[in-house]
Amino acid sequence: MKLMSKQKGFTLIEIIVVLVVLGALYAAGTQIVGENSDTANQSNTTKIIFQSIPSAVKTYRLRRGSLTSLDKTALTNEGVPTNTPWGDAWTVSSVSGSVVNISWPLTSANDAATVGADLVAKLTADGGNVINGTPTYTTATKILAFAVNGN
Repeated sequence: MKLMSKQKGFTLIEIIVVLVVLGALYAAGTQIVGENSDTANQSNTTKIIFQSIPSAVKTYRLRRGSLTSLDKTALTNEGVPTNTPWGDAWTVSSVSGSVVNISWPLTSANDAATVGADLVAKLTADGGNVINGTPTYTTATKILAFAVNGN
């Protein structure tokens, strides 16, 4: 009488099936995390634009009496993060009187066009309290441009 030996290990097909399932789960999870990170970063951007930057500009103006030599370094010294929540370096493009113009890149956002449009809508809805003029988002360069009141 011949005894059947017990199987040890997994067959190649079983291993391939497991890898395919894990790959599908990873792909789905990466997409969900990417969308959620854009949402979280957009929320952080809104807080920085409406709270941190205006506060830093006003503090700078109170300390120095004007905004004539205001630059990014001055704002970061007052607590504004050096980079956007996506890790891109933003810039102070110009200062005119009490208005500070800022270029805020969205190049590392997963869906920069949607994020840019959403941020423009939020900044436009401000009604001039913090934001001066109309913010713009340029699709080709993925740059959000806005001006902050320094009063």
